[in-house]
Amino acid sequence: MIARVSTGVLLVRTVRLALPLYGASLVLALLPGLVVLIGFSSLADARPWRSELLGPNWLNLLAELGSEAIQAGGSRVLALMALAGVVLLPLVAVAHVLVYGYLAGGVLACLWQGHADMATFRSACRRWFWPMLRLSLFGWVLGTGTSFTIQVAFALVGDWLPSDLGIALVVAVQGLIAGWVELARALAVRDETRSVFRAVSRALAVVRRPLVLLLWLALPLPTLGLGFAAINPPALSADGSATDLLAALAYGQGVALLLAWAKVVRLLVAVRLAALAPPFGEPLRTV
Repeated sequence: MIARVSTGVLLVRTVRLALPLYGASLVLALLPGLVVLIGFSSLADARPWRSELLGPNWLNLLAELGSEAIQAGGSRVLALMALAGVVLLPLVAVAHVLVYGYLAGGVLACLWQGHADMATFRSACRRWFWPMLRLSLFGWVLGTGTSFTIQVAFALVGDWLPSDLGIALVVAVQGLIAGWVELARALAVRDETRSVFRAVSRALAVVRRPLVLLLWLALPLPTLGLGFAAINPPALSADGSATDLLAALAYGQGVALLLAWAKVVRLLVAVRLAALAPPFGEPLRTV
């Protein structure tokens, strides 16, 4: 069982555990970011693109520069950026899955034991890497397949149902699947089982309770809000002064840290819910 601690202690602990997740996401974003910066500087020439790239109109800028390059007969830089996007983005996505599979076990072990020392964290990361990775792959396959099925179904009956309903349904299903997988992670670490099947089956028995379902439906909302904030940064002045650029950088890194912290909070919720479930082999109590 996990010990009761004050809100302040819990806040500090979860922020500390979020730092490895934040650092990993920062490192993984460096290479694609450098490719984009080099490409923009070549396509934009003398145009003051930095303030636009770090502001809310970055997507319009990308489309405009790409359109101009295509109309001019294409360019070597544009081709290299497109190739880098096709190659780098899948690699970065796979790397994120691997990194989260590695770090999740360490975060969970520290949450269960009530402390966050680095020795415990590193040892648990190594010990739980393969079970956590298999759970990540299970959730990814299930989530991708379910989302694809929903999208196909709404495409077939799109004339009778609003498209927003399909998007909301996909978000809801993804939230429930993520909650199911996170509960399985927490139960696996608590009961020292490396069996993904046992962890998933016990987590399903917990997650199907009405109050737990509502909780996992609500938890993705802050993350969605942070994602919206990440792609809609505040506007900068036209000259792109050093102060504005530093403010934009601080804003982006602040959102990235909050996103990492939200992942830890999600695991903390899974730990709290898993603490209410009896060990493997004992029947679940009705609530």
